[in-house]
Amino acid sequence: MNSNLSPWRILTLLSVSVFAIESLAMVLLGWLPPMSDGAATLLDATLLTILLFPIFYFYVYRPYTLNLNRLHNTQESLRLSALVFDHSSEAMLITDALGTILDVNPAFTAITGFEAAEAIGRKPNLLSSGLQNQAFYQNLWHSLTTMGHWEGEIINRRKDGTPYVEWLTINAARDTTGKIQRYVAQFVDITRKKSAEELIWRQANFDPLTNLPNRSLFFDRLSREILQAMRSNKKVALFFIDLDGFKAINDELGHQAGDVVLKTVAHRLLSCLRESDTVARLGGDEFALVLPDLERPEQAIPIAQKILQSLQPPIPLTAHPACQVSASIGISLYPDNGFEMDTLLSAADSAMYESKKQGKHQFSFSQAMPVIHPAQSDWITLDASHLVGVTDIDREHQELVTLVNEMNRSLKSENRDGVWTIFEEIFQRVDQHFATEDALMEKLDYPDRVAHQHGHEVMKNTLARIRESLSQSNEMLASQLLKNWVVDHVQGADKDLGDYIKSRGNLPPTGPATSPSTGP
Repeated sequence: MNSNLSPWRILTLLSVSVFAIESLAMVLLGWLPPMSDGAATLLDATLLTILLFPIFYFYVYRPYTLNLNRLHNTQESLRLSALVFDHSSEAMLITDALGTILDVNPAFTAITGFEAAEAIGRKPNLLSSGLQNQAFYQNLWHSLTTMGHWEGEIINRRKDGTPYVEWLTINAARDTTGKIQRYVAQFVDITRKKSAEELIWRQANFDPLTNLPNRSLFFDRLSREILQAMRSNKKVALFFIDLDGFKAINDELGHQAGDVVLKTVAHRLLSCLRESDTVARLGGDEFALVLPDLERPEQAIPIAQKILQSLQPPIPLTAHPACQVSASIGISLYPDNGFEMDTLLSAADSAMYESKKQGKHQFSFSQAMPVIHPAQSDWITLDASHLVGVTDIDREHQELVTLVNEMNRSLKSENRDGVWTIFEEIFQRVDQHFATEDALMEKLDYPDRVAHQHGHEVMKNTLARIRESLSQSNEMLASQLLKNWVVDHVQGADKDLGDYIKSRGNLPPTGPATSPSTGP
């Protein structure tokens, strides 16, 4: 039947058809021999029933069965929705347009500790921890009312008062007119995940013994302070501190006593600093301090004197008599002694050795002068000591060094548009370099191939961190990390690989593939 016909047209057509057929049947019956009244009535009723059946089917039976099917599908859909609601591992709550909780699922109770009866009829702020300010919730509600959606991280509290971190998603449900009728919220507890991420971050950025920032975080802090000093036209002081007499304590009294000394020194150093200062343990008994926002070099002197005084009292030990250490301090200044972080650290290190020569337990300022035209100088140079003796590897090392020097010059220039282009080229060259090494290791059956390839993965992760620093406009940190990465790689595992390749005699030792990089 044509679905474009309206019900009234169908009814009219059926009625006309019934009337026509009934009339035709009466005419035909008139031609037949007379029959009894009962037989005529039965025949007439039979014909009428047959003719009225389409009307009954299309206007009674079919709509009824369709409604039953719709009702069944609706009930099944509601049943499945309830099943998902009740068995979801994500906590769910539904509120009305005013934010009053209408229903919660079992996962909500499992995460928050609030039973359904305790939550229904109340506002979601029963979970509020008080750790988000008013502006946070204003932005949340603004997003909900304007876009109908909000998603993010929030700290809430359980029924017992303990805080937890959740990832929350809220969607607004609207009626056919566009008016908000319900809010549906879903969240998962990510406290353990956040704790694990925090632990990984601390392990990557803090010294496990002293809980001070390590070398990686130290460079991050120093780079930020130097960038700020560039903008404010101020100075940054870098202290390099080496403990006097620590080796004897470590050798004679043992590493446990040495650890106590290092932790005590770290605590005393912290007590000498301003809130804006940073102290880090670079390794062994070497510490470094960053003092930002200085107008004059002399402002660093009181801190140095305070540090020397703090180390004078003996350090108590559990299994041994109290011991004593002093410190030799070297101080460099940005921009007086250099523009790059490793240049400043090297200058402070040299000044520290001057303090030791002068009798220890004192501080010295670096006398090093910065490069007059830093934008024109090479940052990294390769000499014969850096070569591994394999033509392809040495050539690719030199190409990487050349690109890093180009990137450093670009960072120092006023036009920095090419920084990302150079960095992406470095990424591509690194992939090519690793592919070259992988092919050589496979061809020559290098015994440390798995460990070497694992080192490649670690290096790629470091490059990802450098990319992140660059995207966050911390270009100095990105540049420093990149230099450290290249130098460590050239002087590291590739030396062993080169020695193995040469020992197999497949590739003869070679001289430099290209000349050392020079300035433009």
